[in-house]
Order: sequence, then C-alpha cells, then structure tokens
Amino acid sequence: MRIFFKLYEWLYGEEIFEHYDGVRDYIGGMIDQANHEGYTVIPTFSARANPSGVIPLETFQTMKRELINRILEIKELDAVCLALHGAGVVEGIDDLEGELLEELRRALDAKIPIVVTLDLHTNLTERMVENASALLGVKEYPHVDSYERGLDAVKLVKEIVVNKVIPVMHMTKLPMMIPTTHTISGPAFDMKLTLEEEKLGDVLDCTFYHSFPHTDVAHIGCAILTTTNNQRELAEAISKRVAQDLWDAKSDFIVELLSSAEGIDTALNVEGKPVVINETSDNPGAGTPGDGTNLLKDLLRQDLPDTVFACIYDPDVAALAHEKGNGATLDVELGGKTDHLHGEPLRVTAKVVALTDGVFVHTNPMMAGKKNRIMGRQLG
Repeated sequence: MRIFFKLYEWLYGEEIFEHYDGVRDYIGGMIDQANHEGYTVIPTFSARANPSGVIPLETFQTMKRELINRILEIKELDAVCLALHGAGVVEGIDDLEGELLEELRRALDAKIPIVVTLDLHTNLTERMVENASALLGVKEYPHVDSYERGLDAVKLVKEIVVNKVIPVMHMTKLPMMIPTTHTISGPAFDMKLTLEEEKLGDVLDCTFYHSFPHTDVAHIGCAILTTTNNQRELAEAISKRVAQDLWDAKSDFIVELLSSAEGIDTALNVEGKPVVINETSDNPGAGTPGDGTNLLKDLLRQDLPDTVFACIYDPDVAALAHEKGNGATLDVELGGKTDHLHGEPLRVTAKVVALTDGVFVHTNPMMAGKKNRIMGRQLG
C-alpha cells in the first residue's frame, strides 16, 4: 500500500516547498500566508494517495512516525499547521486523524497550538476536536476553497500565538448520511449561506461536514462544528441550532438518480453549451476504479459527434496504443476490467490521435498549479 502513497506524494522537508510552490491547495495556502506574515516555515513530511481501501497499519505507523518525529526535532516551535483529510481508515483504527492528533498532542508542549485543515467529507469525531486547537474544513464541493482554508489556518495561528483568541469548538453530530452533494446550488448551498450568517462577533468559524457516506465506520454522519473565541456556550448553541436546520432539511438532499441514457437525454435538451454529464458512480476521487463503460456505451449508441468522453482507466489499452504509435487503428476491449459494477468491457475500433506520458499541471481552481505525475501513459 505504501507504494500508492509514494507514487502520488511522499515528501520530506524542502521537497514540500518545491512541490507546492504556486499551488492552490491547503499546503500552498499555508506556505503563502506564512511567508506573507514573515514566519519561518519548517516543512516536515507530506504523504498523499488517491482514495482507495483501508490503509495497512504498518504504512500508517510509518507515516505517523515520520511526521511526529520531524515535528519534535524542531527546536523553536510556536505552532503546528496540518493539512489532513478527515476520513482516513487504518487496519484496526477507524479514526486515522483522531489517532494522529491525539499522539501529536500528547508529544507536544500543551501551549503549542495545532490548527488543522480538513476536507468537507470528514467523518468528524470528538477525538479530533479534543486534540486540535482548531479544525477548519473547506466549505465547497468541488473543494475550490482549499487554498483559502490554508490561508485561514495560518491567520488563526497568528491570533492564537499572540493571545488574541482562545479557540473553543463544539461539534453537533447527526444520525444522517447524505449523497455526495455539490455546494453550487440546492440545499448544500443554502446551508453554506446559513453558516456564513453565523460568523459574527466571537464566532471564528462554522462548518458543515458532509461526512463521507461510503466509509464503513461507526462515527459516520453529518456534523456541524462551530469555533468561537472562548465562548463555549455560544459555540454549542450555534452548532445545535444549525444542526437542527440541517435535520429539518434532510429530505431536500434526496436526489433523483438518472441512468446514463436518461442523463444523455436530459443533456440534449439543455439550452446552452457546453453541457457536462458528471458520472459520480465511477468517481476515482471517491475510490472507484475509473474504468466504467455504461455512459460511454450509451453515448456511442446516440452517435453524437460533438462529444468528448474522459476518461477510462485501462493500462493494457494504453500500453498497446503506445506500442502501435500515433495514427494507429486498434480493435480492443476497453474498460470494465476491474469489476462489473460499472459496465462490461466495450469492443471498439479506435484511432490513436495523441499519446502522452500522463504528466500534466492542474489549471482548475482546485489544486491549480499542481503537477500530476500519477496518471501513467495516456492516449486520445
């Protein structure tokens, strides 16, 4: 399993600066804001992998040891900023982040603040809340505000270190799971506006954690986390009130799931172009294989020339295309080889029009500037 982290991200010290220079992500935001404030930043260890299965205990222990030991080696330490996900699961440990934060908190001087950024899909626990000075989750899905939350983390650290604020948190957890829901419109957008209205006076932050509904752990479920400046009762009152609003709106989060054919028919009747069909059932960012064929099969049946499909994970077909070269015509069975939950392999005749090593730089608001090296050889 460690190989999957090393393929994606396994960085030490100054390598983190090089990797996140100019990148719009949590760590990039932390570095930029710290530099703006004139702080000395000491990068330690960073590991990252695509969402997948349960992390082996040995891999987690190695990562935890690398991080904590390197933090403890720092002679003059004023504060710690961590960028964590929030839904990690390890063999025998259902709460990766809570375990890590508890051990780090125990190892550090109690006066040193620990401020953590988290994903919107965090499975929030009391263990996380108890062992961090503050937890700052992104508010958007897609997570286009991760850079800004990195900035916020360092801004908050500054206020804690100079004794301007004493953050206290209260979590209200609900026995409620929702499907992965974007925050651009609909009920999640409405909740986002409600949270912003709560940020007055001593309220430092209020976040709706959607939870990750596909994680098989006991502490799954939506949560509201409110952080105030030393106003514990206020934090509790706001969390409970907003959580009740969320509970009252729970039916609004139920979505009508369309088949791929129905989705195409709907898209063809939308005014304005382009139209994007997002096949969330085969989203590699949520741990799926990414080789689903159902949508492509129905698109080919419709014979839609002004249509682009991206992408299908199939290393065998990619290797064959690179062997035959640009301009070659291939008769292949494409996709559907990891499992049969997302469609069967498609028998297609295709022309190779482009070949690449798979290295690219993100240009979208989420992780803009980050070089991606994990896709492997690709073809078009």
